[in-house]
Amino acid sequence: MEEEVPYSTVVFNRFDDEKPREAEPVEEVVYAEVKRNTEGPAPQISPEPTGKLVASRTPSYRQATVCLGLLSVCLLAGVVGMAVFNILQVSNYRSVLVRELQQLNGTWLQKHLSMASVNQALEEVNHNLTTDNHLLQALYTNESSAHRKVQSEKAALEREREELTVQRDQFNNTLRSIIGFRTFPVSEFCQFQDGEIHCEPCRKNWVQNGSSCYLFYKDYYWKSWKDSQTYCIEMGGQLATIESREEQEFIMQYTTFYYDTYHGYWIGLYKKSKIWTWTTGTTLTDGFWIYPPESTDYDCVLSKPRSNAQKSWIPSWCGMNNRWICEMSAVEWPDKI
Repeated sequence: MEEEVPYSTVVFNRFDDEKPREAEPVEEVVYAEVKRNTEGPAPQISPEPTGKLVASRTPSYRQATVCLGLLSVCLLAGVVGMAVFNILQVSNYRSVLVRELQQLNGTWLQKHLSMASVNQALEEVNHNLTTDNHLLQALYTNESSAHRKVQSEKAALEREREELTVQRDQFNNTLRSIIGFRTFPVSEFCQFQDGEIHCEPCRKNWVQNGSSCYLFYKDYYWKSWKDSQTYCIEMGGQLATIESREEQEFIMQYTTFYYDTYHGYWIGLYKKSKIWTWTTGTTLTDGFWIYPPESTDYDCVLSKPRSNAQKSWIPSWCGMNNRWICEMSAVEWPDKI
């Protein structure tokens, strides 16, 4: 029979297969003795009840140890299961993520390729736009040059039109002048020199002043006022009409004294219905009389050579023979005949 060891001196390990180790030496005290000392005399306890008590408690601790071991195994199995489950879940998630990553990579690649295509298309469009811009610039430059050329040609045509208009007016004026003659004396206006025709605005021996030509007749065949007017008409004009101081001063430069103080130069002023009238049909507004005329004076007018050009007119008998002054419009020849 094995020797019983007091409970207080044995320490059980967690598992049954391990051997108990002895506790540190302590003073052995019997519970009965302690109780007897404190409470007084007690009945003597035999050692048999103590061994039974230890024996009865050992299986309970062993069962607790076994339960704890089983619980630990279950916990470990649960942890392992959870770990495996988590690993499987992570693996599934990883597979899902890999697929999604692959899809994203594919989508990104497609978009990248699409963007590359778009960029290439945009570059082509940009290149085409640049080319078109250069073409438009060239066209604009050409159009500007053409516009300037057209404007220049238009200005030249305008000048040519103006010149043609002037020439047309000149031709019309020349034609009117020629038609005024019964027979136009070409030789008295135009001469053929150096292979070209040169025409003057006035007939030979006539003097031009402005737009008119004047003939100061100074030969010895003097005429009356009426015959002088007939002569001027045959020459293509009429007796001179003096309507300004400048014209009067011009005439006085070419009239010279002859024969006596009674003679002068017939001008185109006469009395019509007691009103001084010019041969053109206009009435006199202002005159250059030596003395103011009276109603009883003669009906025709002489311009006498005098130092004072503003006082040279005098009424005279229309039948008296005198020199005369003819006036006609200057012929306006075209610049290019």
